[in-house]
Amino acid sequence: MTDDTHQKSRQLIIIGAGGHASSIVNVAFSLSYSIFGFIHSQKAGQSFFDRPIFGDLREINALDTYDFFLALGDNYLREKYLNETLQRFPYLNFPSLIHPTADVSPFSKIGNGTLVMPNSVIGPNALIGSFCILGSQSCVGHSSLLADFSSLSPAATLAGAVNVGLRSAVGLGAKVREKVKIGNDSVLGANSFLNKDLPNNVVAFGSPALVKQTRESSDSYLR
Repeated sequence: MTDDTHQKSRQLIIIGAGGHASSIVNVAFSLSYSIFGFIHSQKAGQSFFDRPIFGDLREINALDTYDFFLALGDNYLREKYLNETLQRFPYLNFPSLIHPTADVSPFSKIGNGTLVMPNSVIGPNALIGSFCILGSQSCVGHSSLLADFSSLSPAATLAGAVNVGLRSAVGLGAKVREKVKIGNDSVLGANSFLNKDLPNNVVAFGSPALVKQTRESSDSYLR
């Protein structure tokens, strides 16, 4: 398991101020974080959870004294925004946020900037990359791998030794059979059952799941 990287004496700045940001606030509060504020260029000057919304990181002094978290649910956009932000502010700290109700094996590993929502399960020898999202009640079986910027929607289930590729997304309530590999930038639809490997850049759904179309990395999949 990852080290306890969040520092409760440090305040958290959340980049984003929408629905996903509210889920991050919930996890952050469960870890006794204090929220300093939010970043959202189109909502600057407003407030969210009684905290100010800033238009840009440059409006905040001493950025190195805060922790940060990306509130962007889309996997491609999360990576894109992170890369752009680190070019301007390479010293920012992005801890993982793991809700106390999550059942996380001490033999698993979790990267920086990853969100683990309430009642999730992460089995032994699982490797969770950086800036991933594990939705509430999702399950990652033993020896499974989630590559950086990938995501599991609520109640998604991976059996043992499943491999989810870069920026790929497993939909709400979907299930993946053991030892199956999902390529990069692919999407498995809600309530699907996947029992064979998926290539890169496809959308699949059904039970059993079948490839329905191809997609570009930047194609939106969240509604």
